[in-house]
Amino acid sequence: MLRKQIGEKGIAFIMVLWVMALLTILVTEFAYSMRTEVRAARNFKEEAEAYYLALAGINMAIAEILSEYDFNYQGEKSGVLFAKRDGTRMPLNREFPIGDGRVSYTIIDEESKININVASRGMIWDLLRVTGIEIENRDVITDSILDWRDINQLSQLNGAEDDHYLKLAYPYEAKDGNFDTLEELLLVNGVTPEVFYGINNVPLDVFREEKKSAFSNEYSGIAEYVTTTGTGLININTASEKVLEARFGFAVANQIIAQRQAGHFQQPSYGGIVKSTSFTILSRGYAQNGPIYHEIKAIIERNTARPEIKIKYWNESI
Repeated sequence: MLRKQIGEKGIAFIMVLWVMALLTILVTEFAYSMRTEVRAARNFKEEAEAYYLALAGINMAIAEILSEYDFNYQGEKSGVLFAKRDGTRMPLNREFPIGDGRVSYTIIDEESKININVASRGMIWDLLRVTGIEIENRDVITDSILDWRDINQLSQLNGAEDDHYLKLAYPYEAKDGNFDTLEELLLVNGVTPEVFYGINNVPLDVFREEKKSAFSNEYSGIAEYVTTTGTGLININTASEKVLEARFGFAVANQIIAQRQAGHFQQPSYGGIVKSTSFTILSRGYAQNGPIYHEIKAIIERNTARPEIKIKYWNESI
């Protein structure tokens, strides 16, 4: 009888231990779930804050672009700066706190680049030359770009139309229209990721058909020197040395750079402009000065007749 009572007490004790263990697991799981939900809610809140801070940066940049200015030039660290001939210019501070967060933005002059939609054959060919493309590839790429943007199916001497692209492993047709984004160039015959981004700048997630060692030259990449927007005229205050050389030739490019070092151009010269109307804005908002941020990229054009803008490109998922 005594043994039976001891056995029953032992079983009851074990059952109590199991119940306590189960309750401990449930409480721990519940606490973890609550912490996860709180963390997710906080992250969502901070992501929303970061988004609106980035949007504030876009609006600040637009306010600068819509200001009254006579010319713009390239700042050392702040991107494009706007100024009047009397010496006044917009504030340089483009990184500042708002509430518990922080905003940082930069403005890039799209008319410091070559508009691939209107550039002449010679200008495209020279851009490929100054960015290191071998001479045997320049004609192919140049003619293929011209074929991609023209409205017919007649191939240039070294170009490509539908008959080429439809034979690829993943076939598609030539656009026969203007480029809407720079990345479209990667669809053009001869434009490899190395040609587009540069040998050392190809993103890790971009498929390469050829190994880096197969290229004899150190391509610097054409992406940073071309645009799909703007008038086609080059801003001689903001254009890079490579763009100036591709547009004006080596001698004139050196003259422009020498004059620019002595002082910014305030009047159009050399067939170029000094007041741009097409810009890229990159804005980043940081929530509560922490690691969570949101970045927005926009390409806008300013109306030359009145203070209005047109959004040409918008990306909130950078």
